[in-house]
Amino acid sequence: MVELEAKKTIPHIFPGFMLKGIRVFKDEKNQLNIKAVNSLLFILAFMLTLYYINGISVSLGKIKNINLGNLAAIKDSTKISPEESLLKPFSFYQEVIKPRDIFRMGQKSSLDSADVISSKAAEASQTLKMVGISWSDQPDAMIEDTKSGKTYFVKKGQMVGDFQVIAVYKDRVTLRYGEENIDLR
Repeated sequence: MVELEAKKTIPHIFPGFMLKGIRVFKDEKNQLNIKAVNSLLFILAFMLTLYYINGISVSLGKIKNINLGNLAAIKDSTKISPEESLLKPFSFYQEVIKPRDIFRMGQKSSLDSADVISSKAAEASQTLKMVGISWSDQPDAMIEDTKSGKTYFVKKGQMVGDFQVIAVYKDRVTLRYGEENIDLR
């Protein structure tokens, strides 16, 4: 008897919603109460909308507080000097591009023979052989001088005889002899 009185005095949030959980969202005929399910889904959608709006407003507030002066200082500190860059000046590339006709495929200009290195540099590089590369943040190249039988372990900027190591890549080493660059593979 006490149990029946307790059930009558507990207010129901939705019609058909029972607190004990046995017959959740079911009516007296043991059928799904569509109105109760729709009401719950509406409340959930409303709560998610509020959550979404709150997230957007917090994000906009954070964006307004960003100091753009700090971004300019960071951008300036990441500039690479022309000496550190592996790229040649734009004028070099512009001279190579100008005479090419982009509408004619297969024709090569006389500039394609620029890959030929001077006989002095080629002669000097004949005795050098890339043996291997140790890859890391500052990669090492192992270069063997076949004439003297010495093996050099070098990093970028170091010398191998008359050659300066310009760059170490995963598959090759670029050396400079005078004004010319030579790749060892």
